[in-house]
Amino acid sequence: MGTSQEGAEMKEIVRLSVVLAVVGCLAGVALSSVYSLTRQQILLQEQKAIFTAQKALFPEAEEFKPLEIEAQVLGSVWIDRAYEAMNAENQAIGLLVNARTPGYGGMIVFVVGFDLDKQVRGVQVTSQSETPGLGANVTKSSFLDQFVNKSIQDPFVVKNDVKPITASTITTKALVQGLKSSIEWLQSNDRGGTS
Repeated sequence: MGTSQEGAEMKEIVRLSVVLAVVGCLAGVALSSVYSLTRQQILLQEQKAIFTAQKALFPEAEEFKPLEIEAQVLGSVWIDRAYEAMNAENQAIGLLVNARTPGYGGMIVFVVGFDLDKQVRGVQVTSQSETPGLGANVTKSSFLDQFVNKSIQDPFVVKNDVKPITASTITTKALVQGLKSSIEWLQSNDRGGTS
């Protein structure tokens, strides 16, 4: 008698295990599909933000030609991509570097543009998760405009030639380090007339 009850319990355990396995597989497939769809959208949004930043820095450019580079880490800064800004005559008018630097609240993703005469054309932050009202001011022109036309030979020192964001020294230093690393990459790769 006990054996048939044990057999029934075993069958129930096997049945429940099969049901759980099927549900787990279906959930995995669903999550994978959602991830694939959202990942595509995230990549499209990132590309759109990069193009918008590039166009803000070089509005006269007709094309942003990707350079074949390998992503590089300089200290804590990731140099992800680089582009040549090309005019209507297909001549390079500048260089853009896409980079990421760790801020206070996460990665600060930015694009920095360089003229051929060793000047910073400007900086555009494309993504950040800094504290609203404080570090998030890293995206504001009142902060970023100070970098326009700075020479790559400038020291880029917070509270010296770089005015910090009020109450956000960590964020300010993070972006400044990102800019310094971008300049270091530019110089070591002999780009933008920096030889």
